[in-house]
Amino acid sequence: LPVNYNFFNNKIKIYAQEDIVRIIKNNADINIEMQTEEALNAPISPDESIGFLRIFEDDNLIYETNLYPSQKIDRQFFAYILTNICWFMLENKFKIIAFLTITILLTLLIKKIIEKGN
Repeated sequence: LPVNYNFFNNKIKIYAQEDIVRIIKNNADINIEMQTEEALNAPISPDESIGFLRIFEDDNLIYETNLYPSQKIDRQFFAYILTNICWFMLENKFKIIAFLTITILLTLLIKKIIEKGN
């Protein structure tokens, strides 16, 4: 899974707490359902559940377990700040462009007024 707020450990492996061993019919319809977030935000602790795994045999739930990260990942302050600045800029790009455009136009207008006064 992708990990936010840490540039050096930006992906993490996940695992189920226990293995499953089960005898199934040869023609059984097996479905595996795994649910996690699309990305995790550091800090991440190996003992915190980050999702679950369910296994179905012929539409009957036969196994369910929580999923855990394979390692501890700390949040890097610089990565946290830079990521949030990038997200802010992406979410507000039109507002930022409008603000910069107005600021430049006002600066040019003030400069022109000052030059006329001299």
